[in-house]
Amino acid sequence: MGELEKFKDQVYICDRCGECVEICPVYEATKGKSYSAEGAIMIARAILSKRLSYTDPVIERIYACATCKYCEEICPPKIRLVDIYYAMRKDSVKTGIGPIGIYRTYLDCLKKKHNIYGESEESRARKIIEALNIPASGDTIYFTGCMSSYDPGTLEIGLATAKILRETGVEFAMLGGKEWCCGWIPLVAGDKELLNEMAHHNVEALEKAGAKEVITSCSMCYGTIKLVYPEIVGNLPFKLSHTSMYFSKLLDEGKLKPKRGVKKKVTLHDGCYLGRYGGTYEPPRNVIKSIPEIQLIEMKRNKKNARCCGGAIFPAYPEFALKIGQSVLKDAIDGGAEVVVGVCPLCHKCISMAAEKGHSHVSSYDLSMLVAEAMGLAYR
Repeated sequence: MGELEKFKDQVYICDRCGECVEICPVYEATKGKSYSAEGAIMIARAILSKRLSYTDPVIERIYACATCKYCEEICPPKIRLVDIYYAMRKDSVKTGIGPIGIYRTYLDCLKKKHNIYGESEESRARKIIEALNIPASGDTIYFTGCMSSYDPGTLEIGLATAKILRETGVEFAMLGGKEWCCGWIPLVAGDKELLNEMAHHNVEALEKAGAKEVITSCSMCYGTIKLVYPEIVGNLPFKLSHTSMYFSKLLDEGKLKPKRGVKKKVTLHDGCYLGRYGGTYEPPRNVIKSIPEIQLIEMKRNKKNARCCGGAIFPAYPEFALKIGQSVLKDAIDGGAEVVVGVCPLCHKCISMAAEKGHSHVSSYDLSMLVAEAMGLAYR
């Protein structure tokens, strides 16, 4: 049985009400109905009835979904739309036709080097570990993620996070080269076997390092470990927190003390994997509100109704992603904000690029960067 067959009942529940079309960020960017969740349902029905197969045009549609889950939020019968996309992707990989373009490169890098950049395992987060002399084992582990370990545009998030933890007296460790990609890329690419391998390795590595609590600053890492790993390895042998949650806890305990005023009008972008997937909305707001002189402005679409930043499809569909990111910026500008604060390195990168391309005066910060600035910590 193919993966899509498992969701046959879900596929045929849809009565094509159209609720998922207008709110789809990819539909907004393309105006192509075949890119929406309703379009995916029609493709899935055609595949199940053998009227359609996994050809290049089909692959181009099923990989365009940003997996933001907003369609599921508003779907009247609560169809598992993202799982249907994932099922088609998995089946396309089995046929050898999927995944689309850049994901083949990423998967090859992951198989060889266990990161999406093809860099050496030993260099993972090396600059951060060496700068702060961070140990490789302990009760609390900062799971850095690929982007905050390697990407020059988001390495500052990893450094800011590590400095905040050190400044607040948290004794923490980092796995360095023993940390692999969380598996989000294999998840969205449809490579089930590689995802399973990543999950098993990381859980074993964290256990061996003595982890009782794991912190991550990437909402994709958080969502993958929290929601997908248990399906593969069973119950997690450690507590998992996103940095926004951990910072909020440190704030409540009186350990995190933002002292410097930040005279900026900021708005929070609720990352899809922390928000709609993880159900976490208040911790990042609590942290932002603790900063002196800052003004938090809510976008008209926030929390469970927040826009996707487009980051999840940026590698394969950069033009679509930039249009989606610019929609977030427009909402921020309309609300009077000067800064968009994100909770994920991919959100930070995509919104930064959208601002640069659109010559926008609005800047992008990750929450860790904003907190570090308020604590007087250098992170660049």
